[in-house]
Amino acid sequence: MIAIGVVQTVTAIVGSYVASKKFTYRQKRPFFWVFVGLAAIGLSLTIWQAVLMKRTGEDATRTAMGDADHPPFIALISLPGVHRFVVTNGSNYPCYGVRIRMFDDTAKDAPARIVRDWNYAEMGAHQAFMDDQLWIPPDDTLQRHFTANISTRTGIVTEELILRKTGDQWMRASRVMQGMHLLETDIDSAWPRSSGAEVDWKR
Repeated sequence: MIAIGVVQTVTAIVGSYVASKKFTYRQKRPFFWVFVGLAAIGLSLTIWQAVLMKRTGEDATRTAMGDADHPPFIALISLPGVHRFVVTNGSNYPCYGVRIRMFDDTAKDAPARIVRDWNYAEMGAHQAFMDDQLWIPPDDTLQRHFTANISTRTGIVTEELILRKTGDQWMRASRVMQGMHLLETDIDSAWPRSSGAEVDWKR
């Protein structure tokens, strides 16, 4: 705003100066390029101001409502014999009204089983909440599959979480989807991948 005002003031002063003098056409030509330069600077500053205002508006909306592009997700901290789920908000903005219900649907021929149900009124930016309970695998299956329904003020998303046992610990691979749109992935570096560096999500 100040910069644009300065440009407008300079333009007005130069214009008044030129108008008050009886210059020949040749003498006025340099002032023409001055006006062109000032006009270009003014236009650039106006565009920059519009972009800045848009970003400021988006930041204000995300601060008030949450970040729809980066919803919270579930991860697993796995140490030998100690495994805990962690709900993480990886966004630069807070999220509100968080409700997560997670199902263990490893067994394709049996009903999915609810394993966790979390509710948080608010999660700060880059904040994580560790589950109070240890996760204890119900059997010796080496790979487990979970589905979580995640609801926040910005909408509802679904997370697919796969855990694979390696020794006394579990690797994880997860993805968060909104419909068919991929929002987030959280994949251990040691997770097996195809020749194209892709994770096989097929069950």
